[in-house]
Amino acid sequence: MSARTLAAPLLVAALLALAGGGLVRRQPVSLLQRAVLALLAGIVMLQVALGLGDALGLGWSAAFVAAVLAVGAVSPWLLPRSPAARTAPTVAGSTAAPPGWGDALALVAVAVFAAFAASRWVGNPDFVYHWGLKGHRFLLSHGVDFAYLAKPWNWVIHPDYPNLYPGLLAATAVVAGRWDDHGLLLWSPLLLLAITVSLRETLGAEAVPAFRRHAVVASTALGCAAFGIGHKMAGAADWLPCLALVVALPALVRPPDGAGDLRLGLCAALAAGAKIEGLPLAVSLVLVQLVRHARRRQRPGAGAIAALVLPLALVVGPWVWGVGRHGLFQPDNAGSASVRRLVAVVPAIAQAANTGTWHGLPYLLLLIPLLVATAPRLRAFATVALLQLAFYLWTYAASPLDDVGFLVLTSFPRLLLHLVPATIAAAAIAWLAGPEAESVGSGRGATRDGYEGGARTADLDHLADDGDGDLARRVAADRQPDGGA
Repeated sequence: MSARTLAAPLLVAALLALAGGGLVRRQPVSLLQRAVLALLAGIVMLQVALGLGDALGLGWSAAFVAAVLAVGAVSPWLLPRSPAARTAPTVAGSTAAPPGWGDALALVAVAVFAAFAASRWVGNPDFVYHWGLKGHRFLLSHGVDFAYLAKPWNWVIHPDYPNLYPGLLAATAVVAGRWDDHGLLLWSPLLLLAITVSLRETLGAEAVPAFRRHAVVASTALGCAAFGIGHKMAGAADWLPCLALVVALPALVRPPDGAGDLRLGLCAALAAGAKIEGLPLAVSLVLVQLVRHARRRQRPGAGAIAALVLPLALVVGPWVWGVGRHGLFQPDNAGSASVRRLVAVVPAIAQAANTGTWHGLPYLLLLIPLLVATAPRLRAFATVALLQLAFYLWTYAASPLDDVGFLVLTSFPRLLLHLVPATIAAAAIAWLAGPEAESVGSGRGATRDGYEGGARTADLDHLADDGDGDLARRVAADRQPDGGA
């Protein structure tokens, strides 16, 4: 362990945020929320670049990784901006909420988790036997080593899983100069920090009063940090789908638009590239957004489709191609669902949700059906969450393992991390926000920044804006509250 290896994740995160910042610079959000979005976009862009390097046979050498990070950090900022984007007015949620006691407690929680992670005391077994093992192998082989993954004995390390996280670890090790678990495990508290910041800014933009916002932010950060320490989650990939869903939440709450399409497309790409369980989450995010467009009689154009689908395709395509080409898909991933297994799964799920490391937070997922029934603005999010839970239930019911209860107990507490923070934020928006939240979310009336509800022009990303104002006029004419999924 050295100062360089400990600082490497921070440096890589900063470079990735610079790389992604140009892509999300027109998002109508606060500076802190944009920083989180930029990091997420940068991670996706890194995976696309590494996949392209693999396909072209360039290899993940130190020079290649350095070039990817350097070019990525500079090039997006050299793109020209349209006149409409330069003159776009301020919108609700574009100003960060002032700091307070909840933020201080959240930072303490993240710092404590970081200290434990750097010590390797709370390293996740999957980091040792799966993610870290792959990342170290890819570092040594300068790319995804499909020949190694195809070895018969490697079925235990999930050779058919996506490689975004091992690629991120390998790139960080290149910057650090060597593989060092102490530093690489810091990615987990870094992602928890990003999750907390995004959740905080979302609640502020949705007019959740200060005391309630601080209470929710502090309790979520403390609960997730306690779970990260108690369940030994440093180095687990589950923080990535969690971040994707938390960042996606604002786009699911507000009416569908160009900015939301790009946001959800990037979140879907991150979720799908992180874990195989993130693929159905990614598909749900894209499909729900398309349904929302259709319900508003708003046919998405080529720019919206590209924003939603292209990031996902660029991440999933090379992974599926590599898995298929080398025959890595494991035939025992799933069997046929049966009532017998389902009977064993339900009590095991209840037992897993009651695990002491979660301190009761998973029971908040029972609020999701209430969101569908009582909070129209949260129905899109609730639909995505319910689809993800249904996928987990089906996966367990179709598991070919004899002891499916043991499988649930050893995996479901980690999978809960994908949903718990975003559900807490959604519940806070639904039941703790002030009376002005509805007008802020639907684009009606004056916002807290003094701009008339609708400055929808700032919600447009450059994918569909040619600068002539036609798109802005079309969206301005289409202002109406969105009723959910």
